[in-house]
Amino acid sequence: SITNKDEQAIRVLPLPRGRMLLFNQTIIMGILNVTPDSFSDGGKYSTSADLAASQALQLIEDGADIIDVGGESTRPGAEEVAVQEE
Repeated sequence: SITNKDEQAIRVLPLPRGRMLLFNQTIIMGILNVTPDSFSDGGKYSTSADLAASQALQLIEDGADIIDVGGESTRPGAEEVAVQEE
């Protein structure tokens, strides 16, 4: 959309439970891979939900505004994750 030169454009992404993510500033995304074949951490957070949750809290403490949880491998030939497990 077109705004006046004095207006700052704000893009909004709707989230569950009526929340909104505003894009009027830089947002830092923390990545938390919880697959056993994760290339970035060797599956470090795939063995324990408590360990993964602790890492997510650490990412927030380190400045992450949102967390992207990698719960399904994108490795060629990897098996799909069942909806119930996801």
